[in-house]
Amino acid sequence: ATLINKREAAKLLSISPFTLNQWRRDGKLIEGIHFVRFNSRNVRYIQESIRDLFLNLDDPKAHDRYCQQFMNSKSTASIAGK
Repeated sequence: ATLINKREAAKLLSISPFTLNQWRRDGKLIEGIHFVRFNSRNVRYIQESIRDLFLNLDDPKAHDRYCQQFMNSKSTASIAGK
């Protein structure tokens, strides 16, 4: 996965960095799917997930399917790594 900073993620979504932070706090962005938190001040966004969210803003069910596939692929990779 490609990690990007707040400004890059906001630009991909055509929103302000403030709105991006608000979406994260409101739960519209899901930790582990849309972003990873390294500490309280260091958050990076998963470019592929942010891009899919943008492409499916008008079709939340399509993005939900992406999220499910993303989580399934993480589980499969985790099991394969053991």
